[in-house]
Amino acid sequence: MDNIVKEQIKFKIADIDRLFSEYELIFIKVNSVTPDIFDMTILGSVLHSFYNGLENIFEIIAKNIDEKVPSGTKSHQELLHQMASGNEKRDAIINDNFMYQFFHLSE
Repeated sequence: MDNIVKEQIKFKIADIDRLFSEYELIFIKVNSVTPDIFDMTILGSVLHSFYNGLENIFEIIAKNIDEKVPSGTKSHQELLHQMASGNEKRDAIINDNFMYQFFHLSE
């Protein structure tokens, strides 16, 4: 993996770390009290941003390492399956447990 790709991935990981740091207080709060609709809206937004961050990393890998980025109506699912499969250039990025959790949450 070349240095530019590594730096792109590190930048996206730093974005995700920053996201969790910025919302640390809401995570602490919902561990001690039942979240209200406002809290749930914030948490939903954080989850969405987190997943988008992961997907951005997966797209960098698909484009620059696999040289194949899924497109079409099922591109999000195809990208996850692609990241769960290793190839001659890289190992699997995510495991079956991640895939199981994701698809059971989205049903």
